Amino acid sequence: MNRRFLALAAAAALLSASGCAPALPADTLRMAQTVIPRSLDPADNYASWDLMRFGVGECLARFDEKMTPLPWLAESWSADPSRTVWTFRIRSGVFFSNGRPLTAEAVRASLLRVFERSPRARSFFTPKAIEADGQRLVIRTEAPAPNLPGLLADPLFLVIDTEASGDIRRRGPVGTGPYRLDEADSAVFHFSANPYRAVPFRRLDVVFVPDPGASSMALQAGETDVLPNAAPESLPLFRGGPYRVSETASLRAVLARFNAAPGRPLEDRRVRAALISACDRKTWCEILLGGAFIPGGPALPPSMDCGFDALRDPNGYDPERAKRLLDEAGWTDTDGDGIREKDGRKLELTLITYPDRPYLPALAEAVQADAGKAGIRVRIEIVDYSVLVSRGKDGSWDLLATSILTGSTGDPEVYLDRYWGSGGEEGNVTGWHSDAYDALAAELASAIEPGQRRAIVVRMQQLLLDEAAALVFGYPKAAMVSSARVKGAKITPADYYWITDAIRPAEKP
Repeated sequence: MNRRFLALAAAAALLSASGCAPALPADTLRMAQTVIPRSLDPADNYASWDLMRFGVGECLARFDEKMTPLPWLAESWSADPSRTVWTFRIRSGVFFSNGRPLTAEAVRASLLRVFERSPRARSFFTPKAIEADGQRLVIRTEAPAPNLPGLLADPLFLVIDTEASGDIRRRGPVGTGPYRLDEADSAVFHFSANPYRAVPFRRLDVVFVPDPGASSMALQAGETDVLPNAAPESLPLFRGGPYRVSETASLRAVLARFNAAPGRPLEDRRVRAALISACDRKTWCEILLGGAFIPGGPALPPSMDCGFDALRDPNGYDPERAKRLLDEAGWTDTDGDGIREKDGRKLELTLITYPDRPYLPALAEAVQADAGKAGIRVRIEIVDYSVLVSRGKDGSWDLLATSILTGSTGDPEVYLDRYWGSGGEEGNVTGWHSDAYDALAAELASAIEPGQRRAIVVRMQQLLLDEAAALVFGYPKAAMVSSARVKGAKITPADYYWITDAIRPAEKP
């Protein structure tokens, strides 16, 4: 762990213990967050995730610890045998934070708005019709949707009052959650309790602290109460003290997608396989990341029941194999500078990632070091996430390193199709294509029986491994740390439910 971080953390702890830290108002909950949302319109990119994490919005369904969809704003649902007609009973007695009652028509209007404005929406499902009658909502889909409640549990489909006025991108939507946004600036978002439901705290402040180390120190100094997605290296600072640490196996895969477009070095499967074999992922996860990661391999983490232990990774750590594959592909070091070349071109790869999750830059440097030993030069660019999304689409990169929630709907179909299927317009920016993979994706889209779907997912993952379609670094464990001032803060595999009305003031001793 960084010595400077340790010293500053110790100073913060001393400050807190001495009573010099500012006392938080008893009626205010404060959470640290690293990234300031660029938009608060839930239809924009992934803004809906922030809105759900901040306690503003809710969906028809939510996930339990095993990623099973449970009723939330819908009290029940049912489907016809074809799974193309789903009927939801909307919960009565629920109000938006402006006092408007939640009805099936309000839900219908909210869902239609998402499909009108979000390019991502149709990657989940395509509605043929959405009908509302009182508290009864009927969704008819173009194709079978065996997991529609899980799809609608994704934050993209959080329910908002479409009739509310105001600049939604800047002021945020009106939702049904425990908190509503009152004021937003560059450092703090101020929320107040939804007056139409019982909420434990009168106010919520989300404080934006870009540096993860500073976020940890703010919690130690008593300046915040909740720290979600705590950096792995900071967790030892909070164990055994007055803090509460909530941990769980996450659904995330941290990986680098490959730009396999024609003319790029990674178009060649042998080069992709060589790069993967050059990387010592087990050491990275155990040493560099302090055991907070499970070493990578398949596209899906072991927390999902998708055949993790049965899959065979042909590209395990083997530096000598990496060199042989590069030799076979015609990349050799003829000038003795340590970097291979071919047809007068150096084997240089551009890896871009973002700083919001501190392990990503560290993993990028690990790739750079291990790839260099095989004669591959990796240039690293750390950019803002919005820049990464834009760059991902223009193809000016070779490795795109990100942290991805693989089962955001409780089912991996959307993730697997979006990032590697030929129809994944929003996510598959890699140029990689496989007719066999697309055929499996089409088969999965129409499969209804759970066992059949699982078998197809296993085959899709094996094909990705055999094709060296991505470098999966590992699967992080998720953690949330909270102060002794509160109770009920809990991280879940879904990683959406940060601020909830389960977080309450702790009883005084």
